[in-house]
Amino acid sequence: MNTAKTDEKPFRMSFVFRGFQQTNGQRTYTYDGVAADRSRSEFTVLVELAALRRHKISLQELPLLCRAVLDAEAALPCEQRSYAFGEVQMLVQDAEVAAKAEAAQKRRKASKRPPAHNPEHAWSQPMR
Repeated sequence: MNTAKTDEKPFRMSFVFRGFQQTNGQRTYTYDGVAADRSRSEFTVLVELAALRRHKISLQELPLLCRAVLDAEAALPCEQRSYAFGEVQMLVQDAEVAAKAEAAQKRRKASKRPPAHNPEHAWSQPMR
């Protein structure tokens, strides 16, 4: 009888941040892609800094956003090693930030509602 699991997830490449270089208004972020056999390959993500300002994305967010680009692309069978965090990804980021802000605003509004008056709970009534 075979006891090996058949529903195991395939190993996805993981990425380790190595650093960045900045030249002429562009940053190139470098990552090591670590495969299932622990071999490493270099990956890069190019970012236009002027576009960041238009979309109000901070420099501190970039390493994680670039890694998300690599995570999404690593799922595709491709030998490409260089990517760009471009206008499309920035628009997606804008939409995600706006959705999170709207959800937080709704939570704040919902928590400010006064409790409903319920005569069954006499203890909740002010003492006279």
